[in-house]
Amino acid sequence: MVSGQLIALEGPKLAGKTTLITALSTRLAAAPMADVVLTKEPTPAFDLTREQCMRGVELAASIAEDRRQHVKDMIGPALVDGRTVICDRYILSSYVFHTADGVPETVIEELNSDFPRPALNLVLRVSAGELRRRHIQRATTTRLQSDDAGTEAAAYMRYAEYMKRQGVPSRVVDNSTMTDHQTLLDWLCALCVGGAR
Repeated sequence: MVSGQLIALEGPKLAGKTTLITALSTRLAAAPMADVVLTKEPTPAFDLTREQCMRGVELAASIAEDRRQHVKDMIGPALVDGRTVICDRYILSSYVFHTADGVPETVIEELNSDFPRPALNLVLRVSAGELRRRHIQRATTTRLQSDDAGTEAAAYMRYAEYMKRQGVPSRVVDNSTMTDHQTLLDWLCALCVGGAR
């Protein structure tokens, strides 16, 4: 029986997911009662050059295999132990990136059908102008990253609704400013240590 909960932290590139996870890790280090696993996908075992050289279903299957090992080694055991798992990217990101790469939704569903569903898709929303500013500052993109920051953000909203119809709740939260970031960080910390809603 699974007694823990899985929260998928989702959103377009440069929405601040990694920054948020890093800040949350630091904050939780001072809260020893919090029984939380922070992780990310693709995992460190995944060769990121595959995103550049693989296409379509081949890449989607490779990502799913990395997820399968991740669930087996880390996510599954943590959930069975009653822990909260917060994962930077999960199934929602597969819908966004792989459909943009020409993979049908039904194929993505099949590749991910055996994995635990999130208790919540927590989707970071950043204004289009702020996303564009961050893209310019970063000045690097991957093959799967849209040149239009708004297009990728819209895809996250669309597939969050798609997964909601499949029974996965979602919460969309702003992360455009440092005030937004701090509010979200406070909420996540409260969730991890005491069950915020």
